[in-house]
Amino acid sequence: MRLYAFLIGFCLRFHAAQACSSQTFDFVNHFNPEELDLSTPPDTVIASFLVENVNAVFLVPAPVYIGARLVGSQLTFFTTANFSQYEEHEVQLVIILQVTYTCATGQKNGIYRQNIKEANNHAPRFLEEAYRALVPLPLPKYFDVSPYLANGAGVMARDIDLVNNTVQFSLSNNDYFTIESHPVTGDVKQFKAILRLREQVLKLANTVELIVTATDRGVPPKASQAIVTIEPDLSIVYDDPPEFKDIFINGTLEKDAVIQLELIPGTETKDVQYTLEGSDSSILKSLQPNMSMAVSTINELYTSQPTIGDSDTSIVYPYIIVAAFFGTLAIGMGAAAIYFRAKSRQHHQPGGMFFTSETASVNSAATIVGKEHNDPSSTPPLESPEVQNMNDVTVSAYRTHTRQLFVRLRHYFKNMLCPDLHPPANVRGMTRLDRQAFNKTIKVPHLIVPKNVNLNNVCRVIKKYLLKMERYKPVVSEEYKITLHPLAVQRWEDLAEVQLEEMGFEEKALVWQDIELGYVNWKYDEIFKAVLPADKEALSSFSKIGHIVHLNLKDHLLPYRELIGAVIIDKIADCRTVVNKSVSIDNTYRNFQMELLCGDPDYQVSVKENGCAFKFDFSKVYWNPRLSTEHEKLVKMLTRNDILYDLYAGVGPFTVPAARKGCTVLSNDLNPDSYQALVENCAINKVTKNVKCFNKDAVDFIKQEVKQNLLEKCADETFKGVIHISMNLPALAVEHLQYFPGLLNGENMTTLRIKPLVHVYCFAKGADDKKQIAQQLVERWLGTDVEDKLKEIAFVRNVAPNKDMMRVSFYLTEDLLLGLSVAANKRHLDADDMAAEKLKRPCNLL
Repeated sequence: MRLYAFLIGFCLRFHAAQACSSQTFDFVNHFNPEELDLSTPPDTVIASFLVENVNAVFLVPAPVYIGARLVGSQLTFFTTANFSQYEEHEVQLVIILQVTYTCATGQKNGIYRQNIKEANNHAPRFLEEAYRALVPLPLPKYFDVSPYLANGAGVMARDIDLVNNTVQFSLSNNDYFTIESHPVTGDVKQFKAILRLREQVLKLANTVELIVTATDRGVPPKASQAIVTIEPDLSIVYDDPPEFKDIFINGTLEKDAVIQLELIPGTETKDVQYTLEGSDSSILKSLQPNMSMAVSTINELYTSQPTIGDSDTSIVYPYIIVAAFFGTLAIGMGAAAIYFRAKSRQHHQPGGMFFTSETASVNSAATIVGKEHNDPSSTPPLESPEVQNMNDVTVSAYRTHTRQLFVRLRHYFKNMLCPDLHPPANVRGMTRLDRQAFNKTIKVPHLIVPKNVNLNNVCRVIKKYLLKMERYKPVVSEEYKITLHPLAVQRWEDLAEVQLEEMGFEEKALVWQDIELGYVNWKYDEIFKAVLPADKEALSSFSKIGHIVHLNLKDHLLPYRELIGAVIIDKIADCRTVVNKSVSIDNTYRNFQMELLCGDPDYQVSVKENGCAFKFDFSKVYWNPRLSTEHEKLVKMLTRNDILYDLYAGVGPFTVPAARKGCTVLSNDLNPDSYQALVENCAINKVTKNVKCFNKDAVDFIKQEVKQNLLEKCADETFKGVIHISMNLPALAVEHLQYFPGLLNGENMTTLRIKPLVHVYCFAKGADDKKQIAQQLVERWLGTDVEDKLKEIAFVRNVAPNKDMMRVSFYLTEDLLLGLSVAANKRHLDADDMAAEKLKRPCNLL
């Protein structure tokens, strides 16, 4: 028995002697108290221990930053080649290794922990050393130029330190931009700088160079810098602002005479609009829009106590301004002051500049004359005796007001007036785009600037003579050469007003040299004007939906559709797909067949309208960007806690903004694709809780959901809002009105507390009053007069000659919903009408 116990004890002592052991290392869980510096080079031993009975050591998983090895009885931990990348990829201040040891008695698993030393090792690093942006102008206030930097990524800086790595951006002093600092979602080490415009910018210096500094929060902090260069995109050329040939009109007028105001050729684009300003402007009729020659006729002179120039012969009306402008930002504006006398047989008392109450009788046989009666450079109206007789206050007010309107008046020259600047004539009739065929060489004037003259100063005084074309840089800084417009400058004397001699120029500085023009130098409308038939209607307009440009080509343009698509892809920013509507919209879901003219067959688009985001497949649903204003108008009629029944919701251009406004919306569409997009768009805009979506025929929706909800709200005494019903399907919506009369007939209700407001859209066809036509359509299908129920009849847009889209807004009264006011007037449908009414009506948004 004693022998047996001895053997057992011996075996246990022998086994213990063979197990992994160390006096300084804990195989189960070892923590190294020394912090590891991240600047430690690769293959540096960071810890070493004397061990016994260890045959091998390996890490699970394989080592990444720290490795372990066994040499004899020495166990060492060391940095690997990847250790220098630890900060780039990791954020923890401790490295934990799972280690497996092979002992004489078997395997043993343990943990090794290594702390990292906290330190600010790195300055923030910009992803690019220099950034360059080519931006279009004009740009609005607070515009973010990031999409134009680094292929859309913007200015980025990365700080890989494990601590204190929050980056703050700052910007060198400048007049244009401010800077913001933002972390990048999903990457705690990366930060983005947002460069925003301080104010709206209409023009930009040739180059704006900024220094962006990225600073971390270490102690002491570390920083780095990058250069950001921002230039105006000269490839984008805007129409020259309108300018009148004569900015002061001086003459004598009579009743019903005609004044002709003419714009300088080249500034009379189709977008120009005219307006009359000034207290005396009421004696003129409004100028006709979209006319290159603005014509105005004299009305009866209103009662007045006008300023007297010569009390025996004339009355002075010096305060009429005609302004011409274009663009939603009114970027370009021209103005003309009309100063004229009206002969009178009556005597008047001196008075102020503004009309009061006395009649001015005009019986002169004199005629109104145009520019030949006035030379603004030699006979300014303020020097004429009549105006000089005005009191100082009157003259001062006249000068101030006129000067304010003229402050942005500039003289430019339109390229289309110069045949040399047209595309080559041989491109006419081209059906497949040949970009090389547009190449041409022309000779134009150049101004050679002496090297000792400040080029920027010269550019400022000469800018109205520059040759402006797409992707053509008229100022070549390296060569000190400026390209001038061949119509503006044909000889040295044409530059007399800028007084170049005083800047050190001689006549020999003006030279004529060849330049090369090509396809890139013309805008798409100039290309089309040169290529498409000159004797037929040109491409008038198109719609842009996300990256898709949608055309509706006339038959005579179909042979050119491939070329048109290619040009639009080239010339329209962000356009990747060009389609043409191939047939009229006549199917159930109101989406049209389309032909891909050029680009990618990608119809999934993302658009924004009225502050909301929308996603949809353009080939499967209907979307019309021309209706955005109408969408906005209707939503503005709604207030928080109102209810909207959207019968033909489409992808949600009424539903989503209404829900964002705090309204409850019951939204319906028959098209399954529109319904799916509607649901998705509600989720995207986070309005799902305010919207119930339905995929039904509109008739069923009226008879079920609308009826049920209307009854609930009538019974709810706490509901104080307004119920709106949107019916935006102008081709068919009025036909669905017949389901509202008697909708609540037979229901147990004493009184209708709410009068729903219907907004029904329709097409008014014919030459008569479109509002009257629209009202008659509504009354025909409703079966009763709506004169006493009308809120308004509004014009939406012109669809075709003698065809307008209209909105009729009217209230559904208690008598109508109960069917009491319709019995005597209810129209009788014939057999064909009744059969048609049984069909399911398409539901989608127009």
